[in-house]
Amino acid sequence: MLPLALLLILDLALGLAGIVPPEDPLLFYARTYQQEFSPFRATGDGNLEVRPDWVNPGVNLQATRGAAAGRFFLHPGFRQVRFKTEPGPDTIRIFVLGGSSAYGLYVGEQEAFSGQLRMLLEQRYPERSFEVINLGCPGWASNRVLNLMRSLCGLDPDLFVVYSGHNELLQGKVDRGPEIEDSRWRLRLLQASNLYRWIDYLVSSARRGQEFQEVREDMAALEAGRSLVFDPSSLPAEQRQRPDPAVLKDAADQFGSNVARMLELGSGTGVPVILGLPVANLWSPPTVAAGDLLTREGSPESTRFLEGLQALQEGRLGEAAGILGDLAGSEPDDAGLHFWLGVTLFQAGSTAAGRLELQAALDRDVRTHRISSPMEQALLKAGGDQVLDFRPVLRPAGTSAEAAELFSDHCHPTKKGHRLIADALLPNIELLLGL
Repeated sequence: MLPLALLLILDLALGLAGIVPPEDPLLFYARTYQQEFSPFRATGDGNLEVRPDWVNPGVNLQATRGAAAGRFFLHPGFRQVRFKTEPGPDTIRIFVLGGSSAYGLYVGEQEAFSGQLRMLLEQRYPERSFEVINLGCPGWASNRVLNLMRSLCGLDPDLFVVYSGHNELLQGKVDRGPEIEDSRWRLRLLQASNLYRWIDYLVSSARRGQEFQEVREDMAALEAGRSLVFDPSSLPAEQRQRPDPAVLKDAADQFGSNVARMLELGSGTGVPVILGLPVANLWSPPTVAAGDLLTREGSPESTRFLEGLQALQEGRLGEAAGILGDLAGSEPDDAGLHFWLGVTLFQAGSTAAGRLELQAALDRDVRTHRISSPMEQALLKAGGDQVLDFRPVLRPAGTSAEAAELFSDHCHPTKKGHRLIADALLPNIELLLGL
C-alpha cells in the first residue's frame, strides 16, 4: 500500500502545484463538446489568451511510418489569440467562428479572411480600434461552434461571423459528440490523474517523434489536392457507400437546428450574427465515389466508363457526353461518373448542365468534407436574410481555371479567395455596426 500511497500523494502534489503537461488532444476533443466551454485563460495583466495547449501554431503532422506513411493529420487547436478582457470604448470586437476554412488552413492567420478583414477595417476607419478574433478550428461542425459561441457572449462581442458547414458529416456520420469508445478508459485516467497525464504525455511525445514529422502550414499547402486527413485506399469496401438518406436528412436537420440556435443566441444578447454560406470547390474530384463503376473491374459498365473517359481525353466530346450520360442514368449514385460528365459538358460549352453534374458529384461524395446541397438548403432556411451567400463570390463563373485560383483543394480558399470573402463581408459589417 505504501507505494500506492506515495503515488497518490505525488499525483495530488502535482495538481496542487499546477505542474501539468500540455493537454492531450483527446481531452481537448472531449471538452469542446461541453456547452459553454471556454478556450481562454487569464494572463494576469488584464488580457485573455487561448490556452497554449489548445493552440495550433500553424503545423500539421505527416506520418512517416506504417500504413499511414505519407498521410497528413490535422493538429487540433485555434490560432494564437490574445486580447483585452474589457474592450476599450472605441473598440469593435468581432469573433470569427467555424472550421478549417475560417481558421485559414494553408494560408495563415494574416491571409485568412479574418486577418484581411481586420486590415480593411483599420484602413477605412483609422480612428477606431478593431479586434477581429479568429476562433475557427479545423474539423469542427456547427455543434461545437455553437458551444463556443455561448461562452463568447460574455466577452462583449459586437458581431459574430460564422463560416461553418463543411464538417457536418465527418466520416459519413452525424457529429453528435465525441466518439471515444476505444479510448474511454484513457480519457477517464487523463481526467482523473495528473501523474498519468505526465506518463502518457512523455510516452505519446516519444512515439509521435518516431512516427510523425511536423509540417509547416505553407509546406502543407504544396500538397493541396491530396486529402489532408484521409486515404481513400484504406476505406473498406462496405464503407464506400453513400450514407443512408435518413442520415443525410438527420445531418441537415441538426445543422439547421444549430444555426437557428446561433441566431437565437445572438438575438437574445443583442449581438448581430452573419452566417456565411461556405462554398465547396465543384472542380475537386470526389474522394470516394459511392457505387464507383471503376471498382467493378471487367464489368460492362466499367468498360463503358473507361471508353467515355478515353473519348473525353481525345476530344470526342459528343461521344463522351453520350456514353457518360447514359451511364449516369443507370448508375445515379456514382459520384465520379457525375464529375466526369460535368467536365465533359463544360468542355462542350454546356455550362449550366455541367455545373449541375458537378454539384451532383459533390452531393454523392462519400467522405470529402464539403457542404452539400441539403446542408446549403438547411442553412438558407434557418438563417434567412442573415445568411451571406458566398457562392457568387467564390463561384462567379465556375470554371476549373477560376477554381484553381480561389481554392487550395476541395473547400479551403486561397489567399485570393479569402480576400474576396473579406471584401464581401465588409459592407455587411459596416451596415450592421453603423460604421
